[in-house]
Amino acid sequence: MAAVELSQEDAAQLVLRERMEALYRPRIESVASGLVVGAVLALVLLRVHSWAVVAAWYAGIAVVQSGRGALLRFSRFKPVHILDPVRWGRRYVWDVAVAGSYWGMSLALLAIPNDFLLQACMAMAIGGLAVGSITVHAYHPPVMYAFLFCLLAPFSLRMLFIGDFSHTYLAVGMALLGVYLALYGRLHARTLEKSIALRHENRSLITQLQRERASAVALQATAEAASQSKSRFFAGASHDLRQPLQALSLYASVLSDSHLPEDLHQMSLRVGESVHVLEELFEGVLDIAHIEAGGMDIKQESVQISALMSRALLLFSGEALEKGLSIKCAPCSAWVLGDRLALQRIISNLVSNAVRHTVHGRVLVGGRRRAGILRVTVFDTGPGIEAAAQERIFEEFYRLPSAQGHGFGLGLATVKRLCDMAGYRLGFESMPGRGSAFWVELPLTQAPAMGGHNAALIASAQAGRALNVLLVEDDVAVRAGLETVVRSWGHYCVSAANGEQAMEQVMGGTLVWDVMVSDFNLGSEHDGLQVIAAVRQATRLDLPAVLISGTLDAALQTRAASAHCIALAKPVRPLQLRSVIDQLCAADSHMR
Repeated sequence: MAAVELSQEDAAQLVLRERMEALYRPRIESVASGLVVGAVLALVLLRVHSWAVVAAWYAGIAVVQSGRGALLRFSRFKPVHILDPVRWGRRYVWDVAVAGSYWGMSLALLAIPNDFLLQACMAMAIGGLAVGSITVHAYHPPVMYAFLFCLLAPFSLRMLFIGDFSHTYLAVGMALLGVYLALYGRLHARTLEKSIALRHENRSLITQLQRERASAVALQATAEAASQSKSRFFAGASHDLRQPLQALSLYASVLSDSHLPEDLHQMSLRVGESVHVLEELFEGVLDIAHIEAGGMDIKQESVQISALMSRALLLFSGEALEKGLSIKCAPCSAWVLGDRLALQRIISNLVSNAVRHTVHGRVLVGGRRRAGILRVTVFDTGPGIEAAAQERIFEEFYRLPSAQGHGFGLGLATVKRLCDMAGYRLGFESMPGRGSAFWVELPLTQAPAMGGHNAALIASAQAGRALNVLLVEDDVAVRAGLETVVRSWGHYCVSAANGEQAMEQVMGGTLVWDVMVSDFNLGSEHDGLQVIAAVRQATRLDLPAVLISGTLDAALQTRAASAHCIALAKPVRPLQLRSVIDQLCAADSHMR
C-alpha cells in the first residue's frame, strides 16, 4: 500500500505547527539570561536611581521574563503540542511585544541624558537581548520582528530625542543593529523552515519506502510461495504426469516402426517427432521444478566417474547410432567427490545436448586430471556456437539459431543450476563450424576401500538374439505400450501388474529369463526393487534388471545401484530402453 501524499496546504500546516512547537519549547536558560541581564543593569541603575525604583523595575523584569510566551504558565517546562498554530502564533507575538516594550520603554525612561556610560550599558544589554532572541524567535518571523521593534525602537527614539552627536550616533547604531538582525533573522528563519520541510519530506519518503518495501516483501513472499507451490506440484505429481506421456511415447515408437502405407508412415513419423519434442520439454521443466522445489540435496560422496560417463553413453547411444554418429567414452579410472545423482544429470544432459546438435561426426566423453581436479569434457563436432550467442547459452529457453527447432534450451540451464548448487565449475569452448567442448571441474578423491557394484558397462554391439523379458508395470496403458514395443524388437515379453503376478509367471513357467523391467511404484505393498529381489531369489539368478520410476531421486538411485539395477526416469525413450537392455544382456553373456 503506497503512502498517502500530503497536499501543499497540509504540508505547510505541518511545518507551521512544528515551528510553533519549537517556539513554545520551554527554555529555562532564556528566562534565566533575562533575569541575569536585569540584575546586572539593576546594579548599574543603583548609581543614579533609588533602590525602590530599581527594585520596582526589576520586579517588572521578573514578571515579563517568567510569563513571556506563557512558557511557565502553559507548558511547565514540558514540550507542548499545538493544535491551532495560527492562534498560538498570534498569542506569542503579543507576549513578546509586551516583554520587548517593557524592556525598551523602561530603559528609555530610566536613561539620564548626562550619563553616557549608563546609556552605553543599557545599549549593550538591549543589543545582547536582541541578538540572543534571534535563535528562538526565528522559528516565527512575526515574533522576531515584533520583539526587535518593541525592544529597540523606544530606546533609539529616546537617544535620538536627546539630540547631541553621541546620542544620535548611538540611536543610529541601534537602528542599524535592528535592521541587520531582522535581515539575518529572516535568512535564518527561511533556513529553519526549509530544514523542517525537508525533514517532513524525508519522513514521508521513509514512510513511503517502508510501506513499499513491506508491500514488495509481501508480493515477493506471495510470488515465492506460488513458485514453490508450483514446483512442489510438478515435483509431487511427476509420477502421475509421466505415466500417460510414457504410454504415448511407446505407442508412437511402435507406430513408426509398423509397416504402414507411405502417407500413414510419414504421419506416424511426425507423431513420433512431436512426442519426442514433448518428452524433451517435459523432462526439462520437471528437472527445473524439482530443483526449485528443493527436492535435491547435494551430498558429498566418492563417485567413480567412468560409471557415470558410460551410463550417459548407454542412454544416448541408440539415438547417436540412429543419426550415424560415433559416440565413445575415453577410459578414466578417477574417483571424484560429489553428488552421484547431480553428476549423472549433468553428464547426461551434456551428452544429450551434444548428440542432439551434432549432425555428423562424433561425440567423445573424457576426463583429464590436473592439480587435484578432474575436468570431465564432452566434445562434439556440431555446428559450434557463435560469439554473440555464447553469453546466453546457459539461459532457460534460449536456443541457438542453428538449433533448427531441436530442444527447448532447458538442458544446459539445468546443468548450470546443478553446478551452481553443488559448487562445480562449469565452462565451454566452441569454434563455429568446428564443434564445442563443454566441461565441468570436479574435486578428485581416493577410491573407497571396498568398492560397490561396478555399474560401468562398456558399449558393445547389440546382442542380436531374441530375449525373454519379464515386465512388471501396474499402469495398464504403460504396460501395454511397453509390452508392444519390446515385442516389436523381436523379443518375447511377459507382463505382470504387480509382484504377485510376476512370481506366478516365474514359478509357473519353464522359461529362462534374460532381463527384467519393472516400475518402482507398483501401487501395492511391494515396490519394484523388492519384486526384482524376489524374482532373483526365486530363479537363483543375478538377473539383469532395469528399474523405471517417475520420481527418480538420489535415495532411489542409491538403492538401485546397491541392487545392481539400472534406474531410468520416466518417460523412458524406446531407444534408451532398447540400448540398456541389449547392453545389460551383452554384459551378462560376457560374464557367463
